[in-house]
Amino acid sequence: MIPHQEIIVNTTANTFTHTIPGLIPGTTYIARAFARNSAIQGSGISDELIFTTPFMLPGAPINLRTTIGINSVTLNWAAPSSNGGTAIIRYEVSHNNGPWIQTSSMTTHTFQNLSAGTHTFRVRAVNSVGAGAFANTQATPSTAILTLSRSEWNSPAAPSSTQVTVTSNVGWRATSNVSWLSVLPATGTGNGSFSINALINTATTSRTGTITVTAPGATTRTVTVTQNAAYGLMLSTNSWNPQPAGGSTTITVTSTVNWTVSSNATSWLTVAPASGSGNGAFVLSATANDNNTPRTGRITASSPGLTNQIIEVTQGPSFFTLTLNANSGTVNPTSVNRQPGAFAGELPIPIRGGHGFVGWFDAQTGGAQIFSNTIINRNMTIFARWQATTITFYSEGGAPVVPASRSITGGAPIGELPPAPTRQGSTLGQRFEGWYVIPRIGGAAVRITENSLAPNYSIVAYARWECNLDARYHWRQFGMWIFWRNNNVPLRAYEINADLAQYWHTAMEDGRLSWNNSNAPVNFTLNQSTNNRVTAGTHELTVAGDIDFILLGGLSRFTITLDSPRIYHLAAENNVTVTHYIQSVMAHELGHSVGLEDCFGNSFGGGPNGSIMNRNRSRTIVRGPTDFDIENVRRIYD
Repeated sequence: MIPHQEIIVNTTANTFTHTIPGLIPGTTYIARAFARNSAIQGSGISDELIFTTPFMLPGAPINLRTTIGINSVTLNWAAPSSNGGTAIIRYEVSHNNGPWIQTSSMTTHTFQNLSAGTHTFRVRAVNSVGAGAFANTQATPSTAILTLSRSEWNSPAAPSSTQVTVTSNVGWRATSNVSWLSVLPATGTGNGSFSINALINTATTSRTGTITVTAPGATTRTVTVTQNAAYGLMLSTNSWNPQPAGGSTTITVTSTVNWTVSSNATSWLTVAPASGSGNGAFVLSATANDNNTPRTGRITASSPGLTNQIIEVTQGPSFFTLTLNANSGTVNPTSVNRQPGAFAGELPIPIRGGHGFVGWFDAQTGGAQIFSNTIINRNMTIFARWQATTITFYSEGGAPVVPASRSITGGAPIGELPPAPTRQGSTLGQRFEGWYVIPRIGGAAVRITENSLAPNYSIVAYARWECNLDARYHWRQFGMWIFWRNNNVPLRAYEINADLAQYWHTAMEDGRLSWNNSNAPVNFTLNQSTNNRVTAGTHELTVAGDIDFILLGGLSRFTITLDSPRIYHLAAENNVTVTHYIQSVMAHELGHSVGLEDCFGNSFGGGPNGSIMNRNRSRTIVRGPTDFDIENVRRIYD
């Protein structure tokens, strides 16, 4: 709604005229006039004057801007500030003051295929009244680039090709106007290249063709090709690569004259027949190349007064030679041969005192290692790589070995071993059984002798001890120190005869040490950060006890963890004293240390109470190994 507005006109004339500014186009107004003096408003008011303002032309579009493309300019704009009181029905654009054209979009338009230089652009809005004022701008489009590395090519009569480099910033296409010329690839975008391929010219006259390269907005480029005449003598190829094992191929001769053919390497490269007349053929043959280097030859076809036609022949070797440089070591043989493209396969192993062989490499330092599946494609010298190797002796409870280590040579016998060390700190009557090494690849320890071949890396030999069977104690004579943590005060829960612990040492394959020795297979420690915990580890348990095996000092040792809160809970839940429950769990976990597995149900050992390993056993009745368990251990170790 147009608000009421009162306009005061100061005049004393009997008649007057007044212009009302700021009216909105296309809007209906009502106007009246009345008189007023200094005292009071007159009572007379004129009749109403009802009128509608006409629509106006729209204003010029605003925010006109340009986007530059290759041979193109895109205009973008916004609607004018005033549409003249009626809707804008379209926009029109003009290029270089040319005719106005209607746009397909209300706020953008692109001019394509523009020439180089600066261009002027105009845009205007149109409503029902007509076209309004225009906005204008200028812009210079980018120029499409298309150049070729050559514009002509003189081709021989034989089948041939040449490469043409394209420099461009747009897409391009190459075409041929003759059937004997082809291009590959025929299209591309931006910088690239294509090859021109010419078929053989068997005619006695030369011929020409044209390769045309076009790109949108760019100058068209051409390559003019002139192919020589046959000149009366032409061969079907100008090169041949026979297999190392030898072979033959047929060469076609296109000619109008008499011709002869010769080889410059007749010891291995021959032709037959050596002459002919007019069109014909000859067979080119090569013997096997029984060397480790390639060889080359040349075939020449000639006729008086004509240019010689040449075939270049290259034959690869039947084998490549790997020369073995032992690099301060010794190796036999010092070289091996391999077929081209074959694997290196198994190579000789060199020997060097006090060192282990790491492998063969293609350089004396650095370089790449030569493996059995490395493909051999050239003659090469390969170098042995070494690392110093030693054997170190651990007596495992015996007197220290002096010297504790010495050098060994990988692939050679280990040599003299130390005598049996004197056993220390034990009353079990153990005797020295031998020196054992754990292989790098894992698996059981292997006994070594002075004739055992040393590996190509440093090793550790451990003394192995056997107990005197007469000195073994019965398993069920159970003894162990167990510490219980309560209110941060370590308490000794119980202590009984230690005979079982000693027996367990003798029964274990790797142990044989006293329980209170710092290197014993089982060491119990307190976890000072966790209350109410008996532990030899740091992990939380979902069972009352657990055993973990680790490799330490070359021996398979173990640690045992007890979960005291769970033991208290289970003991109360099953109406079993805590001490009995601890004894049963400890004996069960120690059973794992000598190779016994968990069992379930009533069939194992004569019922739930027939084995300490039965998960369903009574913790009150079965607190140590049973006769059934002892017999199973004896089956393992005796």
